[in-house]
Amino acid sequence: MKREERSRAVARINAAMAVPALTGLGAAILVYGLLVGPPWEGWLTGLQFSCVVAFVALQLSKLLVVGRPLDYLATHWLDFSMLAVLASQAFVYVGLSETPEAAYLAARHVPDPSWALLVAVVQFYFLAIVAARSALANHLMLRLRLAPAQMAVASFGLLVAAGTVALMLPGCRRNAPLPLVDALFTATSAGCVTGLAVVDTAQQFSKLGYGVLLVLIQVGGLGVLTLTTAFAVFGGRRYTGGQEQRLAKAIAEGDATDSTDVRALLGRVLGVTFAIEAAGAAALFWAWDRLLPDAVTRGGWAVFHAVSAFCNAGFALFAKGASLTGLVGDPATNLVIAALIVAGGLGFVLLLRLGARATRRDLTPLDWEQRAALAMTAILVVGGTLLFRGFEAHRTLAPLDAPAKWLASFFQSVTLRTAGFNSVDVAAFGLPAVGLAIVWMLIGGSPGGTAGGMKTTTVAALLPGARRGSGPGAPARRRALRVALAFLGTYALITGLLALAQGALDRRVLFESASALGTVGLSMNLTPELTTAGKLIVTAAMFVGRVGPLVLASALLERENRGQLP
Repeated sequence: MKREERSRAVARINAAMAVPALTGLGAAILVYGLLVGPPWEGWLTGLQFSCVVAFVALQLSKLLVVGRPLDYLATHWLDFSMLAVLASQAFVYVGLSETPEAAYLAARHVPDPSWALLVAVVQFYFLAIVAARSALANHLMLRLRLAPAQMAVASFGLLVAAGTVALMLPGCRRNAPLPLVDALFTATSAGCVTGLAVVDTAQQFSKLGYGVLLVLIQVGGLGVLTLTTAFAVFGGRRYTGGQEQRLAKAIAEGDATDSTDVRALLGRVLGVTFAIEAAGAAALFWAWDRLLPDAVTRGGWAVFHAVSAFCNAGFALFAKGASLTGLVGDPATNLVIAALIVAGGLGFVLLLRLGARATRRDLTPLDWEQRAALAMTAILVVGGTLLFRGFEAHRTLAPLDAPAKWLASFFQSVTLRTAGFNSVDVAAFGLPAVGLAIVWMLIGGSPGGTAGGMKTTTVAALLPGARRGSGPGAPARRRALRVALAFLGTYALITGLLALAQGALDRRVLFESASALGTVGLSMNLTPELTTAGKLIVTAAMFVGRVGPLVLASALLERENRGQLP
């Protein structure tokens, strides 16, 4: 068989594999999302197993048509590694039932735990299959010749749409149905890593709903293109040099990177992300030993809050929207969450550079933007701590002792810039603290990370001292000025529209608008009171705040490179 014929045969098999994959996913949605009961549940489970058999057979049949099966396995290890997991759990069901997994299910009175385990693995396998096939969206966007910024906007739009549909499923809620507007608001808030909530997250959503939120936060924080490209690259797809460059720019989200090796960039970004989140989850698991005695529950909460913190999302599972107010004096929780927030807000490229310098793999000096991001982060954290401590000493900080006051001030200074967690009552802020919060929220974090805002480097480029020495050139300063003016103009527009929707222009509207546009997630208790129009305006603000700065900066840079800007 010739090479072209083999390629066409593999393409036909891939197309055929979509049928059992989508059928199995649909069956899982009916069982867990729509809560279909017996006898349909048993029939749908049987359908899923049939789909797995068909999918596995088609996957293995590729080895019969490719010229070099071992080489194909090496380049498509992701697909076949999932088959290995599935096969291992099948052996557990056949006879090796004395495993920790089966023992855990048996201890919770699950009849035939090995069967329950196999069903769970099969359904997880279908999710993995669909995730692996999500890279087809990349292929479509590349075929359409979308620019990196346009690819980012399209990918986030698809993420929000999928999240909205998922959160409306009955299996994702505890009690009352979630209206479409509320589902759209929540999906946008999670996918755009904001944290504003029109419903009580802890009371509204089930464990499946928590899982959907966690996926939206993780995917939104990393960037949809980062994960879909990872599935494509590690699944064996090859890109041309030009395509790799466009994908690398979209993955870095405007941060400076000369890398066109998408595989290496993805490996480093995913590695540092999951390593930091795992370390944070382990620290929270240890810190919450007394708060959550059940190890499984504690582990789930630790992972959720670690991901939410690193992705600067601000979603918390504590009841009644309490966020971290019940842990205001707990140093371990506050310092771990704050460290995760700062790390996520610095940006992936900067984290990679700092890691390379720490291990002495790359001792080249940091460029101006990277130095500016570090300096501005330090200034804003320290300055915000001192100012908040002074402004709120006799208000929200009054009931606390001296160490707790400093800890709360430090935590608020960190989280105000984009994270959305709070350890004191935001609604009780005095006017000076509200003003400080709005400024900090509009500044936000650094480029290429999980933070929002107009970015620390934009503000640094506008400072008088930036004109001296090895600071930004005149084009960079003009670009920063245009970005800042556009961002502030958008803030004024959103504030005006939200004031009209709510029938008042007060500090709560000013605060909510800055929080939404800066993808922060803090609220002075206005979010639950939003009208339908107000919810839609805030939803649009969160989306614009996540993708707008990237689109604007990319457009200005492109026009500047073409010589169309003075």
